[in-house]
Amino acid sequence: MPETTLSIGAVDFAFTVDHTAINTFLNDTTPADKIGPAFNFCMGCVVPDQRDALKGALTAGGEIKGILALQVAGALVEEGAETVKVAVKKPKLGPSA
Repeated sequence: MPETTLSIGAVDFAFTVDHTAINTFLNDTTPADKIGPAFNFCMGCVVPDQRDALKGALTAGGEIKGILALQVAGALVEEGAETVKVAVKKPKLGPSA
């Protein structure tokens, strides 16, 4: 998969996102836990030599910056998703009797 570059603050981070990573992120997300899966998704997709810098950008005082983690994860999912036009078609009804 090609790399995706996101600028977070003044730093450009490179990520490699594939369908398995996106599916794992979506499957791990629950009504009670969105922040942890988003953080783990971001950390798992960033290129290895930037993990420490990304962790520093996504945390403060040992706590995950939840909104930022969700924003980054959302941008990665949007960029990594296939673009396919999906349309719902209504069934044609036959003549009435």
